[in-house]
Amino acid sequence: MHKKWKDYWVATMLLVVLAVGFVLLNQIEVLLLKHADWVGDEMAQKYSTRTQNYLTKYELILQTGAQQLQDHIDNDATQTEIEQWLGKFQTDMQQALDVENMEMLAYVDGISMVNVKWEGYEQYDATTRPWYTLTLQAGGKVVYTDAYIDTRNGMLVVTAAKQLEGSANLLAVDLYIDHLQDLISLENAPEGTQFYLCDASGGLLQYKTNSLSNENERVYVYNLSNGVKDGKYTAANSFITDSDGQKYGVYYCQIPQSNWYAIITIPYSYLLQGIAGIRIAHYLLLGLLLLTGAMMLVQEITTAKSIRLLNKILTIMGNSCYGLYLVDLKKQTFEVLKTTKEVNVW
Repeated sequence: MHKKWKDYWVATMLLVVLAVGFVLLNQIEVLLLKHADWVGDEMAQKYSTRTQNYLTKYELILQTGAQQLQDHIDNDATQTEIEQWLGKFQTDMQQALDVENMEMLAYVDGISMVNVKWEGYEQYDATTRPWYTLTLQAGGKVVYTDAYIDTRNGMLVVTAAKQLEGSANLLAVDLYIDHLQDLISLENAPEGTQFYLCDASGGLLQYKTNSLSNENERVYVYNLSNGVKDGKYTAANSFITDSDGQKYGVYYCQIPQSNWYAIITIPYSYLLQGIAGIRIAHYLLLGLLLLTGAMMLVQEITTAKSIRLLNKILTIMGNSCYGLYLVDLKKQTFEVLKTTKEVNVW
């Protein structure tokens, strides 16, 4: 009986140790994910700041251009004069602020004015464009459209625009998104890190990842951006699963001017690699404990069965005659050591 209680005590202690191990592992995982949350947010903030600085150049162009355009309107400049100014101003800004492939448009008194006209320009109606309504609703602030395909060249573009004070006149500039690629570098980022820049509606503007070649991956990015907008990834232990079943931590920062999102994802396998070995050892120990417990249970059942058999044998033999018997519980055999005649009975 003493041995039996000793076995139970040892098993109980092992269970307690394993339970404490589970708690400690979970706490370590929480700490690692909180640290990763801080690192990921810092990375997202860095890319957000780069994009914000890039957009600030265009806001400066629009602010300065709107003032100069208003001066030309106040001086009763003709359409030709405004278009000439527009071309020179665009060239000066490109050189001064180091921006490329910028295209500007002025909408003055119901007329769209550009420096370089394109095929079909005569049919162009600025009032039908999404940026026109957005700009009039913004109260003088610079607005950004969602990304769309420019029908003239097939390139992905975003239009930024500003309303002139006190009128329905506007100044707009097209930003070609491919130039944002130069802002992204994951050279020192953790292995497997992915970056996505999405517009306010969740449309993909730019990315740095292995590929987005199939529909499943594009659906993944759509779900990711919408989850960010809905606040799904605010907790440190939140994650998204890609089409291959791999989990990623999600970290993001919103860009104030445009309401775009800079999103960073880092594989969970990297984030938790510090406790992977400990977790495996813990599971091996748990398996060993379960195996030991099963063996102890089988032994206990077998011993109890043998003892019951022994008691039955001794009861039968004791009722028949006295003697000394050597019983082997393991082999379930017995041997007579002394018969009734050799045993002194008082």
